Amino acid sequence: MVGPRASIVALAALVGAGCPSLGSFECRTPQECNRPELVGGQCLADGACAYADDACASGLRRSPYASSRAGTCVPLPDTTGDVSDASGVLDTDSGPERVTGGAIECQRGYAYRRELTIEAGAPVEAGHSIAVPLDHAALVAAGISLPDGSDVRVFEVVDDCPVVELDRVADPRIGWNAADTRVWFAAPAAVATGEVQRGIFLYYGHDDPAPVANDWNAVFEVGSDFEGDELPPGLLASINPPGALSVDGGTLRVWYDALDIAAAAIVVLAEPLPDDRRFEFVNRARLVSGNDVDSNMKYFTLVASAQPPEVSLPEPEHDRRMISAQHLTSHAQGLAYTATDGAELSWDGAAWIEPSVFWGDAGLGTYTTHALVSSADEFYVVASDGDELLTTTTAVPWSSVRDPGGPHWLYMGEVFVDHYVCVAEYDWFFLRRTLDPEPTVTLGGESAL
Repeated sequence: MVGPRASIVALAALVGAGCPSLGSFECRTPQECNRPELVGGQCLADGACAYADDACASGLRRSPYASSRAGTCVPLPDTTGDVSDASGVLDTDSGPERVTGGAIECQRGYAYRRELTIEAGAPVEAGHSIAVPLDHAALVAAGISLPDGSDVRVFEVVDDCPVVELDRVADPRIGWNAADTRVWFAAPAAVATGEVQRGIFLYYGHDDPAPVANDWNAVFEVGSDFEGDELPPGLLASINPPGALSVDGGTLRVWYDALDIAAAAIVVLAEPLPDDRRFEFVNRARLVSGNDVDSNMKYFTLVASAQPPEVSLPEPEHDRRMISAQHLTSHAQGLAYTATDGAELSWDGAAWIEPSVFWGDAGLGTYTTHALVSSADEFYVVASDGDELLTTTTAVPWSSVRDPGGPHWLYMGEVFVDHYVCVAEYDWFFLRRTLDPEPTVTLGGESAL
């Protein structure tokens, strides 16, 4: 571990090489001075941030972007202060976003920004997915943001300098250029119950923005829009040939290119679902074709298993399955869960009933979005098609669902090695942990830069 001195030396040398002032900034709480790459952030009485540095007699050095005495040692009480310089680089051990080489570069070229205020009603861990509501359509109409949202960025700001860009993703259920766009990012630091985190800003209004930081796996527990040509990190594949998987141009394709009922392929979230059952899983998928009216694909399936599930015969699949959503080549769409007595209850659009029924009808090639929303005590499912809500189930207590034991897993695809021949496509997915209550995010007023 690099010590406090190594993590903040050369702060005096950074002055002048840093960023231009974007307006006055004064810290109000120690949390506003939290920096993963700088140790011991404190908020001084004059509103400047200071960080641990054992080269200073006081053990603290002022931020290189403080409005006065930048980069100098904080004096001991009743002294004039030590203003000697040091040399070195910032600690880069804490992550890939850290800056080295003796300078922090402010991000330039953005015309506007708005501060985010995050208030925690329950403890928020670093990395928790947070959504910012944004009327992006209004910004586009005003000519101050790009329709594709490529100029919209989330930055951590230190002394008015946007120095760390956080990965951000527009909620794929809504997208950009909408009145109800939601911008997801991961909390850079923990926030205790009742505390407020500041120092994070939404920037926009850049005519030629640099490539954006938009790693879904950095924003959510796991997720992907399937750009590229390989199965993304966080997923496992289980295949029984001639079943196959491919990733191409924003689509995960699960197909069986021969009329061979032994073909099967699934993709499994590589980690079990949270033990506390507080999560939301969302994906968008469609059934493209099948060899008979009973062929079907699973939008998603939740199972209990000691190990990640693999393609299988009906047994053990039926023994481990807890919840599933499916689409048949007959156009029927179904939702079902296995009750504690082993009976399968299906959603008919108004209630969970027995025997098996279907709630919807969608032609082949029709995308449907499903959200499996779970709390510690119950779950429900929402199905939609773009802006159109198709169905929302009533909540099912987890105590009513058969649990064979073992971790819970989610997979997508068709699992049976003795049933069905079909082609399915998945557009995107994500899994995020949830809190009760979720943190409150307030978007401050717009500031022109």
